[in-house]
Amino acid sequence: MKNLNIIVIGTGMYSVGRGTDGFGTILPSIGEWKRNGGKLGKVTFVSTNCKSSKVALEKAKKLKKRTSIEIDVEAFPTEEGSYPNAYKDVISSIPQPACVIIVVPDHLHYQVAKDCLEANLPILMVKPLTPTAEEGRDLIRLAEKNNLYAAIEFHKRLDKANLMMRDLIQEKKIGDLLYCWVEYSQRKSIPTEIFKAWTEKTSILQYLGIHYIDIVRFATNATPKRVMAIGQKNWLPLQGLDAYDSIQCFVEWVAPNGSTFTQIILTNWIDPESSSSMSDQKIKVVGTNGRFESDQKDRGIKINIDDLGISQPNPYFCAEYGNKSGERKWEGYGIDSVMEFLTDIVNINSGIIDHKDLKTKRPTFSESLISTLVVEAAHSSLSENNIWKDISSGNQNE
Repeated sequence: MKNLNIIVIGTGMYSVGRGTDGFGTILPSIGEWKRNGGKLGKVTFVSTNCKSSKVALEKAKKLKKRTSIEIDVEAFPTEEGSYPNAYKDVISSIPQPACVIIVVPDHLHYQVAKDCLEANLPILMVKPLTPTAEEGRDLIRLAEKNNLYAAIEFHKRLDKANLMMRDLIQEKKIGDLLYCWVEYSQRKSIPTEIFKAWTEKTSILQYLGIHYIDIVRFATNATPKRVMAIGQKNWLPLQGLDAYDSIQCFVEWVAPNGSTFTQIILTNWIDPESSSSMSDQKIKVVGTNGRFESDQKDRGIKINIDDLGISQPNPYFCAEYGNKSGERKWEGYGIDSVMEFLTDIVNINSGIIDHKDLKTKRPTFSESLISTLVVEAAHSSLSENNIWKDISSGNQNE
């Protein structure tokens, strides 16, 4: 098997840690995949301007110094100016075997993914699949037509807390589900600073809450039946942004045995900057035989440092650790999610597995369409006086 070439489209916070002191999630994941025996070829980061490209190269250089992992990295564009289509040149000339990791704003997902699939490249894309189900179905058809593996980076499927919840539900220990309650929020700097350029092109439910729509699908194998949403626009409009501060979404699900349960998702992205964590997230599932509760912000660690205040880091998502020999390495379910995809690609290319065998085992495009349908219905409910919107079973998979 030849070395795998990787294209990363997007050089922001999640990709390389731009704007932070860290390295994001994608870049360390690629390094750890090589450390664990992955046959890595060239890694090409693509942005829309050379300033962001230089950041990616600098982050890769610093990461090598910390980990001693040698990664062959290049970045485009290299010239001054704006190049929104720079990725098209890269995907058309990358030597095979190759794959693409897409880390761009929500509203760009459809076109970038479409171009990559047409270039016969398998894809891992950050959530969501697409803002609309129509776009999602089009990508699914294209991936199937070109016989390509395409998945969404729903890393919370690998969080051990969520896996424990899934096992309890699948083993019927909680009984028939009655309701699921989710609270998920982030700091004000997310919509007003970090993602300000595209805050108005998404919503807090689509950007953040979609994780727990997918988790319910993953844990229960249930099918969404109808959706209703309520939202408030109070603080963000005062900051010049036409976006919801908070959205409350209600989803009625139908379990495989025909029983129904309700999911309540409470989301906002106007938490105080003094919050001890970037994300505050909790989930509770109640059934006829018991309940499961998980505070996924409070992982049992609190750090208080002069001038920095109190923080509650999540050591299980994407964290840097040292060992006795002085090496630094990254571990966590965010790292595992990317590594799993890269290993899947190698196994598919080697004929060890068929990508069709992963259709329900991974958050493939077709599986991820479920969460897009829910979010689209919620947005429709918001625009139509908060009415319930039905999701017909015929529209969920093709």
